[in-house]
Amino acid sequence: MLEEAKPSLKGFFDKLIAGTNPQTKSYMTNDKNKKKFCYFLAGLNNKFINRVKAEIGLLLDASGASSAAIETMAGAGLTVRRMTIARQKAQTETFTDLTSASETHDERVERLLIHTTMTGSNCPKHAEYEVGGSERRTASFH
Repeated sequence: MLEEAKPSLKGFFDKLIAGTNPQTKSYMTNDKNKKKFCYFLAGLNNKFINRVKAEIGLLLDASGASSAAIETMAGAGLTVRRMTIARQKAQTETFTDLTSASETHDERVERLLIHTTMTGSNCPKHAEYEVGGSERRTASFH
């Protein structure tokens, strides 16, 4: 089917199958390998489609589109939902914050510890941790 749509793919899939060394495998194993390959291709397609939808959502959000507009586009299958956009933005901001180049190693460790502890289900009021050697610090959470 793909070879009919794209003539340049003619023989490509035969070479891929030949690469699995089908002569040394049973019919059932070869059949399973073909199915796995099809699922692999479908998964790649889904991954890229979902990434494009996420990029469209982030672009809409950055351009100031309303939540209703984003949800309408998501309902039509053109973008991801606004909650997904918010989650991706938070992950990106957290990663950017956690990898700031202007921090010292000790500051970064302290902030990572605070971030990890604050996002956990049991948030203590204070946490002690070792900085280096025998030096210990306490982080307070309010």
